[in-house]
Amino acid sequence: MNVIVFKRPLISSKYEEVAYEILRCDVKFLTLVHGTTQPLITQKDLKQYVVSIPSNNQLKKVNEHLKVYTNLINVNNKQNKFLTALRNLLLPKLLSGEIDLSDVKEVIQGD
Repeated sequence: MNVIVFKRPLISSKYEEVAYEILRCDVKFLTLVHGTTQPLITQKDLKQYVVSIPSNNQLKKVNEHLKVYTNLINVNNKQNKFLTALRNLLLPKLLSGEIDLSDVKEVIQGD
């Protein structure tokens, strides 16, 4: 699991989508990693990066757009989990013959 923790908030939590995108796009974290057994990024490494933080007005506008996409991603993730669970439930029953779909073609063609 990749986790990044900052002691002080860079941006108000109401703009968390923007903060995530700024850090994701501006800081190349993989180039900062040291070590192979226990990878780490030091404070010295992080301090070398200057991250531009937009004005509050710009943050608000960008955050409104990003929030729409973030919400869509969350909805899609929930739907994917539901569909995966449904597949995992139905597929074994279909393969074992417990569920018979031989009449489905007739039902679909009949509509």
